[in-house]
Amino acid sequence: MKERVELLLVEDEPALATGLVYAFEREGYSVTHATDGQLAMQACDRKVFDVIVLDVMLPKASGFEVLKRLRAAKRPDPVILLTAKGQEADKLQGFDLGADDYVTKPFSLAELLARVKLRVRREAPRATERVATLRIGSRTVDFSKMVISCGPESEEITVKEADILRYMHRRSGEAVSRRDLLLNVWKHDNAPSTRTVDQTMLRLRKKLEPDPAQPVHLLTVHGLGYRLEP
Repeated sequence: MKERVELLLVEDEPALATGLVYAFEREGYSVTHATDGQLAMQACDRKVFDVIVLDVMLPKASGFEVLKRLRAAKRPDPVILLTAKGQEADKLQGFDLGADDYVTKPFSLAELLARVKLRVRREAPRATERVATLRIGSRTVDFSKMVISCGPESEEITVKEADILRYMHRRSGEAVSRRDLLLNVWKHDNAPSTRTVDQTMLRLRKKLEPDPAQPVHLLTVHGLGYRLEP
């Protein structure tokens, strides 16, 4: 872990926030604390964070609104959502918007600290692992611009779609299971539903395939997952 990891904590419950700030600072993180969604977005306008711990239920702007703005701006900051117990819809929506992980309230401090440490470790080598562009059929994926282009036409891709293409490219021609994608792209071993993977793949096919109804590059492996054929 690098020195002084920059962490943004977005939490409006004073007692919980105070305890978390203390715990994160004891672990050596440089902590910025925002008490509502608007303050969180202002903090993100000033710097890029190594990890963001983001409550879903916030005043002024929800955690989903903050996350949506980050991903629309192509921000790479890893986001761990704090969701209410039993709110599976929140988890699905969070993953669809580009969240990297979630922790359900009430949670143990040890679990949250472990997830933050894991996220920081996983994100550290990403810049050196990623290729700048991919050629898939007649399409070019440009990760610096976050677009898929074909001739003069281009379409934007999300952070999660880019991560999927990078991971599938490293395993081109192999069958990759939905669980494998959840573990290595969504970075979670207990994601709420593989439907999240399928929905993202459908959106990606619309941008990548000449005919999304008859894909030739991002193929379904029935009963397992998907295979990329460049």
